[in-house]
Amino acid sequence: MARDQLRLAGRYLDLRGDAGRSLVAVGGTIALSGDSRLRDAAVLIGNTVVVDGAADAELWVIANEATIQGTIGGNLRIIAGDVVILPGTHIAGDVIYSTPKPLEPGRQVQIDGELVRKQGRTVGLSYPAYLMLQALLFAGALVVALPFVRLFPRTVMHGAGILVRAPGRCMLVGIALTWLTPMAVLLLIWFPVTLPLAIAMLGLLVAYAYLAQVIVALVIGGLLLRRRSSPTPPNAAAALFIGLLLLYILSCIPILSVVVWIGVVTAGVGGLAIGTWSSQQVRIPPQGLHPADTPPESNEDSTPDGSKQRK
Repeated sequence: MARDQLRLAGRYLDLRGDAGRSLVAVGGTIALSGDSRLRDAAVLIGNTVVVDGAADAELWVIANEATIQGTIGGNLRIIAGDVVILPGTHIAGDVIYSTPKPLEPGRQVQIDGELVRKQGRTVGLSYPAYLMLQALLFAGALVVALPFVRLFPRTVMHGAGILVRAPGRCMLVGIALTWLTPMAVLLLIWFPVTLPLAIAMLGLLVAYAYLAQVIVALVIGGLLLRRRSSPTPPNAAAALFIGLLLLYILSCIPILSVVVWIGVVTAGVGGLAIGTWSSQQVRIPPQGLHPADTPPESNEDSTPDGSKQRK
């Protein structure tokens, strides 16, 4: 049993065992297994959150997709785009939720308290607390983005360069991938032979959708730093920090944030896909974001008298 307060962050979190104190988990996918038990208040923040265990106190779930199963001893507060409460779930307190559509639990779902739908995205979350949430998401994105840029500099810089030179092309590729890939997964998932391929394609799309912000942030940060500094291409880490910070500041504006992130995911997925799979070889300056700024190699050699001799 974990007796201290837990603060976890990662792309995939598989939570098992007992947590004796409060828990805050932030990740891409969070799974609370059936043999787990949360004895104090918990907050689960992710793109996909699956709760299949016991929670003795209040449970917060903030996700794009949330699946609830098991026993919850306190109130359940949900902010999600899609919520599924599976049969056999027992919630001793109230269910306070904010979703695009009203939640309709089945007859086999037992809710001892009230089912309350809150309009808006905060479900009673104060605006300072919501800003703190965005700060946590920004920190998590930065923790993931910096190693990614360091491990795959050519792919990232190539994708950012393509996004600067051909944003329309990136948008078209991003739209095609974000729409066609789920359709292909739905077709492949019905056949046992192609099921692993469908899972791999879906996982790759989720990873690309999350890493799309890295490409867009590099472009935004690079343009901002370049305007304010010398003609020297800006440092990638600084550009990444500035770009991500601006994106998460815009996320604090309720209506604008939806439009911003749709554009970020679409353009970023397209740029990252082109940067990954294109066979074009682009020379990247060591710390720059603008390959075009690198002087081209000369086809002429200098002779001792200073004149040029073509190779």
